[in-house]
Amino acid sequence: MSSTKPRNFKLLNTSLINGIFIMGLLLLSVDCVGNNETVFKFFGFHSHFLVIPILLFLVVARFSNSFILPLVIKRFGWILFGFSAFLNSVLIIFDAVSPANTVYALTRVNTASFLTFVIYLGGALFIGQDNEWWQKYWQKVLLLFPLVGFFIAILTRLLPFDVFLQLVKEDYLIENTQFWVLFLGSLVSVRFAWLLKQQNNLRWSIFFLFCFLGLFFIAGEEISWGQRLFKIEVSETIKQINAQKEMTVHNLYFFQDIVVYVYVAFSIFGVFSNALCSKVTFLKKFKWMVPQANLIGYFLMPLVFFSAQVCAKHGLWHPWAEVAELYLYLGGVLWVLFLGSSAQGSRLKNV
Repeated sequence: MSSTKPRNFKLLNTSLINGIFIMGLLLLSVDCVGNNETVFKFFGFHSHFLVIPILLFLVVARFSNSFILPLVIKRFGWILFGFSAFLNSVLIIFDAVSPANTVYALTRVNTASFLTFVIYLGGALFIGQDNEWWQKYWQKVLLLFPLVGFFIAILTRLLPFDVFLQLVKEDYLIENTQFWVLFLGSLVSVRFAWLLKQQNNLRWSIFFLFCFLGLFFIAGEEISWGQRLFKIEVSETIKQINAQKEMTVHNLYFFQDIVVYVYVAFSIFGVFSNALCSKVTFLKKFKWMVPQANLIGYFLMPLVFFSAQVCAKHGLWHPWAEVAELYLYLGGVLWVLFLGSSAQGSRLKNV
């Protein structure tokens, strides 16, 4: 009996997680055809808000071996992904060279929602690879992800339509990803703080408590503390001192330039600290505390962008700042994850 319960419980968890994945797929597909407000009318939220939280949930589930897609579903999913990606590309290109709303009038397909569906499906299929694949490639994925992501962003920006602008606009995919990455990072940090306190490691427990507070604060700033979500009116006093007329600290005129310098400093730390700790003798004992070498890509693009932002007379194009911030947040949260594992006395295990 003792061996049956864990197996049944694991089966229940796996079924529930796969059900959440399929639910997200169905809700996104509903908004691909016709009015993309259908899900909002019935449930009070837009389907694209589900993409990042579900994908991050699947990542967590994958690390607990609770989300491994069956071979049949995986094969069908990749065929569907390839077909959908091709069809969506054709529709977007046709939409760019034809009069406004021609594609929608002819097909009733909403290309922006269709793109979100493709991203979600591809991400879930990628996460749902089996143990053997992840054990073999997870370090390469970690290393190459920033390069591949940046290449896709450049390609999207160069295409003669505004897909890139759609992805980086407020409360959409990039900004939602920023929030959920930071929020998940804050939860991971507070968990490390608790575990280290249990081990009587007070110094590191306090450090991760500060990580929790910092990440949680930045996550709140990224969504303006729910201002747009709850439609909170901002006072005239705040509007006069805030560059984006929002309830945020980092957009106050006084703090805007300081934030960019903080980004540059943290990017420099992420890019060069590992090499310094490897080469300088008295710093070698601190090497385990700094970002790993395969995380450099997450800090390199922000370093280049925000350094140019400091030097540019009138600043740089804002939408690229959203991409640079996302890279920096991903690098920071991954560093916290590896550092917390090391602080507990054990390196991060393979999937």
